[in-house]
Amino acid sequence: MLSLYSYAAPRFEPTRSVRHLLLLRCADSFPGLRLPVVLSSYLGLGNMLAATVLLSALTCRAQSPPPGPVLDPYPPDSPGASHASLDLRVRGSNSGGWLFPVTELDRSLPSWLQFGAEFRDRVEGQVGLRYAPTDDIYNLTQLRIGAYIQPTNWFRVVAVTQDSRVFFNQHVPNAPSYQNVWDLREAYAKIGNADSGWITATVGRQVLSFGDERVIGPSDWSNMGRSFDIARVDLNANGLQVAVFATSVIAARDGVIDHHIQGNNLYGVYAGLNKLVPHATLEPYLFWRVAPRACASRRMAVDWALLTR
Repeated sequence: MLSLYSYAAPRFEPTRSVRHLLLLRCADSFPGLRLPVVLSSYLGLGNMLAATVLLSALTCRAQSPPPGPVLDPYPPDSPGASHASLDLRVRGSNSGGWLFPVTELDRSLPSWLQFGAEFRDRVEGQVGLRYAPTDDIYNLTQLRIGAYIQPTNWFRVVAVTQDSRVFFNQHVPNAPSYQNVWDLREAYAKIGNADSGWITATVGRQVLSFGDERVIGPSDWSNMGRSFDIARVDLNANGLQVAVFATSVIAARDGVIDHHIQGNNLYGVYAGLNKLVPHATLEPYLFWRVAPRACASRRMAVDWALLTR
């Protein structure tokens, strides 16, 4: 009979085998983790990989909320809801302590004045730039710092600045969408409360998302994302949500505060009906875009559709 450990290493290691058996014992509570633990030994990757996988699963399990009753297995999307990080504050207990200094700062501030921050770093590479035999590998960093002022439950002011940079690049430019140094991502005022009222109004610079970010989205996968200067009214009734807005997308330029292009406007009505069809959300919308031409005349385009989920 061939020993599991004699296959992974030329000699039997008692300490290693005991450690491995303990990991298997712990993984009994998580059946999906037995395979990574066993494969780590077969492939000679050592128990460090198995311990890392197991520790990550235990951490996720500890942070997961306790199971409870599911009110709706098909929760509808809200018009304008986004998957991007719109609230930079860390909620709940600050178990990280010094790792989250902004959260510690918020504890000492009044509840109507809060701050948040987020830092993202990733290494990215491209092969065949501009359909040429050119490759590039570079590092992208993104820092966002936000201030949140909410003296009442019906009035809120949000301001978020963003610093996006690219390092170690050889061919991609030091310009948007790779780099946009210290710009204004969001700055808006919102009147009304969607949870307790039926109407809210928003004006300023904001992130937009419609159609699960497939119709309009913030492109948060890029290093700088996308913002809009907007005037918007949201109506919330029983099973009906309607957003009426006039907006203009921001034209990014590195080194200056970004601004939209005059005349490049988008007007829209986007609705969400989540009680008309069981387990489905109907999202009819109508968009009207007006864009400037080089000869200063205007070009118009109308788009309409009915989305179902």
